[in-house]
Amino acid sequence: MEKMEKMKKSMMILTVFMVILMTSVFGASVVSEIPLCTDANDQRNPAIFGDVVVWMNRRNGNWDIYGFNLSTSTEFQIITSGSEQFAPAIYGNTVVWRDDRNGNYDIYGYDLSTSEEFQITTDGRNQRAPAIYCNVVVWRDQRNRNDDIYGALLDTNFCRMSFYTPAPVDTINPMKPLAEHRISQAQSLLEEIQKTCEEFKEENDPLYNSCCIDGLDEVKEFLELAEKFYASGNYVAANYWSLRALELLQAIQECYTQ
Repeated sequence: MEKMEKMKKSMMILTVFMVILMTSVFGASVVSEIPLCTDANDQRNPAIFGDVVVWMNRRNGNWDIYGFNLSTSTEFQIITSGSEQFAPAIYGNTVVWRDDRNGNYDIYGYDLSTSEEFQITTDGRNQRAPAIYCNVVVWRDQRNRNDDIYGALLDTNFCRMSFYTPAPVDTINPMKPLAEHRISQAQSLLEEIQKTCEEFKEENDPLYNSCCIDGLDEVKEFLELAEKFYASGNYVAANYWSLRALELLQAIQECYTQ
């Protein structure tokens, strides 16, 4: 009997705990509603990151992209061209959307920190439904006459990710100087480290075997891939492999300087 009472008590405590837990997870109440945009025309497709909300707005007779800063209660225009802009998405300081200014749907972007707009896709067929996370933009693409998914890396310091497999990706021109710089940077660092490793080898220093041999061969493979992709115009992949080479070179340096 005593055992049963203890069991009932335990079950009651567990039930109360579960109710509290479920309320905290699923039962968040609405404190208050606030109007962000009450323009007489239509507003659609809001997206939010941090204290910035973006949406489609038709106040100018066509769909444009507007934003609202929650911390300052300030509305601002992101794009108000005479063409149509749809489906905004936001991460960090970057807003992306679908744009028909070129007679087909392309993906465009806007840097809130610099107030600069930039084009992400330039293919003559339609690109739709952009999404963004960190510095990676992805979208639905019809360049092969069916719907595929493509992506691109943006040159932004807000948040960085890399493609493990770089195909298929959009080889946008802004990546070219970045890839060129990183390949050159990796080549210079490789020359410097090779000289140091040659000295270790001549002096029979054990650091040559522990830090240099395998790592340098792998760096050369990464750089060959970076140069190959750069030559073929795939600057996203060239950037990826040059970064891999730089990371490994830095690891080799750390190995023999510790």
